[in-house]
Amino acid sequence: MEEVQQAVLSAKRLYDTRSKHADAKRWLRKFSKGIMYYAVILDTLSQHHPEYVSLAWGAMKFIFIGVINHEQLVVELSKALCSMADALPSAQLKNVLYPTEQMKQAVAVLYSHILEILQRAAEWYRGGKIKHLLGSIARPWSLHFSDLVEDLSIAAKKVDELAIGASMAEQRDMHLEQQELRLEQRKTHALLEELKRITEEYQKLSLVAHLNTNQRVCDMQFSQIMTFMATSTECLPSPEVSRKQYQARRNSRQFKKGYGSLKNPVCTRTLQSWADTKHSSTINVCGSFVTRHEAQDFAVDAIDFIAQSQAPLVWILNIHEGRANSDIMLSDVLKALILQILKMNHTMLTERSLSLSAARFQSATTDAEWIALLGTVLEGLPYVYMIIDTEVVGNQYAKWSETFNMLFDELRSRNIGNIIKVALVWYRQKPADLAGVDKTIKIRASAPSGRRPMAVSNWRSRKGPQARLRGLKLSH
Repeated sequence: MEEVQQAVLSAKRLYDTRSKHADAKRWLRKFSKGIMYYAVILDTLSQHHPEYVSLAWGAMKFIFIGVINHEQLVVELSKALCSMADALPSAQLKNVLYPTEQMKQAVAVLYSHILEILQRAAEWYRGGKIKHLLGSIARPWSLHFSDLVEDLSIAAKKVDELAIGASMAEQRDMHLEQQELRLEQRKTHALLEELKRITEEYQKLSLVAHLNTNQRVCDMQFSQIMTFMATSTECLPSPEVSRKQYQARRNSRQFKKGYGSLKNPVCTRTLQSWADTKHSSTINVCGSFVTRHEAQDFAVDAIDFIAQSQAPLVWILNIHEGRANSDIMLSDVLKALILQILKMNHTMLTERSLSLSAARFQSATTDAEWIALLGTVLEGLPYVYMIIDTEVVGNQYAKWSETFNMLFDELRSRNIGNIIKVALVWYRQKPADLAGVDKTIKIRASAPSGRRPMAVSNWRSRKGPQARLRGLKLSH
């Protein structure tokens, strides 16, 4: 096809270069067009003298029509060649894009028409002047090339229609694929939702299993800690046993003479002030060997009163009457306090108790470590009362206030807002350091035998700790 086009173009260039009188031809064509424009008028005039004018006018008209036909053929042929030049790349592209059998046949028909036109065009361009002169009269454009150009247009239109149809089919396939993709997306979305649901269920099950595992670990840790602490505090009686012994001794002494008393306005105000403070504090209840029974009775009365008010309470009492157990150390007292708080503080059974490990308790050796553990187990109890008979360790340790100041500092360092109220009962030894003590009350000596003071009579005339500590209100 390209070779045929080149041959036709070469013949056209040769035809164009052979013309030496292009200007004359151009003016001749213009003149012929002007004459033919008025041909109807001239035909009318020639009828007046047909014997003379018709022959001359017919000859001139014959020449003018030949010139016009020749120009039309040249122009239309040039247009046809340009149209074919534009149609060929388009046809090739469509043949590549839609290589169907119908498209191949349509392109083949189009090529055949193009070849036929090019063949005739090449023959015409190679013809001589005489042939062109005769051809412009005998074979004008409408007879020589018009049918081929029309067939070419039909073939090109068919190629376009096939391309449009193939494009529509392609679009339909694309729409079907899009529908399939949307369907797949819906299925994928449904699978993702199902996967999400399964994942959430799995996470819930895992969380429940994890919580159960944590709870079991907490229970195991707590059980080990309780077992270890119970074993470590065997040297001390249980709090309830010591409380019952103190109650029994108090009851047996109720009607005996020679008691000291706390039932006076100064003591009551001091106790109330100690109970009302909104921070951790320590109070010393100081007696003597003579008033030791009154001091012990105060301790058990305070325990009964606080217990009946349902405030959190722990205590350490000395059940060895008149002597101290030299085997009991300060660390044993701290362990006993920790054991009581663990039994009372149920928040330690939650995941927070993971911070408590049996290893921490088993490896603790110093008093500072036990104080730190005491601060740990106090977390979760906003208000706690502690009643401690300091004679439980005898003369081995007298700096109790320093110990509890260390505990208060430990709680503040952890930003724990617990309020700890500590009552230290003394009657054999005196406190070594009162610098860190908020309040101190003294148990005064008994009246001479045979005569009770009025305060003691009033105190003993009422039964129960509420009567003996009447007027005292506790915060919890």
